[in-house]
Amino acid sequence: MFWTFFNIILIYMIVNKFLEFLRANDTFSAQVKLVKLGLAEITPFGVFFTGWLFIFTTIFILEGALLYETDPDNLDYVEIPYFIATFIQVFRNSIGDISAPRYDFWLRSSQQSQGEITWSQGIMIFVVWFTFLFNIVFNLIMMMNFLIAIVSQSWD
Repeated sequence: MFWTFFNIILIYMIVNKFLEFLRANDTFSAQVKLVKLGLAEITPFGVFFTGWLFIFTTIFILEGALLYETDPDNLDYVEIPYFIATFIQVFRNSIGDISAPRYDFWLRSSQQSQGEITWSQGIMIFVVWFTFLFNIVFNLIMMMNFLIAIVSQSWD
């Protein structure tokens, strides 16, 4: 575990030093300054966006919704914990790689009651879809437009 963090820090330092070498050249100096300025400007956005991803991940888990495929022939998240896999899929949904929610938990409980969906199960399925649509509208449309505005403002 220590070596993983050490390697990440080492790679960060190598990239930073490489960008410093590129600044010595007049051709690359402006681009390097813009990249550093853009990264500095989007850091608060990244923290805010990650917070919302954690909130939506927690909501989906509490609702019993699945956002990824659990079919053994088509696994995207092999041996990844449930929370992390849901977090990754919420992130993928928020950048446009949309995967519709599944509510097998609520359908399984309807199979125990002679196959009919009760009103409470129907409400929970509606809540799952409402949360999914709110996640798409909020993260994909609003937050990505905020990111575009932040980056374009920093480059003016």
